[in-house]
Amino acid sequence: MGWTHPNRPSGVASRMAAPTLHALARALGALRGEAEARRILTLSGVPVAWDAPPRDAASEADFLLLLRFLSGTLSRPDALEVARQAGQEAGQWFIRARIPVPARFMLQSMPGRIAYPLLLRTLEVHGWTLVGGGSLAPDPDHERGLRLLHGAAARAFPEPGLLHAYYVAALHPVFTFFLGPDLRIVTRDALPPREGIALNLEIGAGVRP
Repeated sequence: MGWTHPNRPSGVASRMAAPTLHALARALGALRGEAEARRILTLSGVPVAWDAPPRDAASEADFLLLLRFLSGTLSRPDALEVARQAGQEAGQWFIRARIPVPARFMLQSMPGRIAYPLLLRTLEVHGWTLVGGGSLAPDPDHERGLRLLHGAAARAFPEPGLLHAYYVAALHPVFTFFLGPDLRIVTRDALPPREGIALNLEIGAGVRP
């Protein structure tokens, strides 16, 4: 089964979750302090209304522009930390905003082998909030594997590793929330970095079978 964002009309600019830019801003503030974070964000040229709650979906182009600016402004370890923290916040938002409470309870109550395909279906419909113009699809070569193929804009991003850190951090809380805290997401060298990333879900002792 391949996913091609059936709910996004052709020709429409890619969007992401509403808190995406704010998550990057908050992660930067946690790292550098709010005053310095505000200064850096102003220099980036990306409009982030720090004090206003996000309402509309964010532009993927703005997300990539801000992440690219941060990669050139911060050290690589700091840029990765900001990407990871922002990704974790995006994943937690996904659980709250895209999975209704009754569905959360149902998914957490059923065996993992049943919850997993239902969770994949949710990502098929709403995964754009986490990966923008990219596409998520099950990996036919691995029982619990995924392939995240970049959209055109992400393929042009100069440092794919930074993008991958954000995506993996965003997906991690979604899967662990429903399948168990011992689950790990492991990346494989099955795709060229600019093309995308191949992921395996490794099941630990605390993951429901």
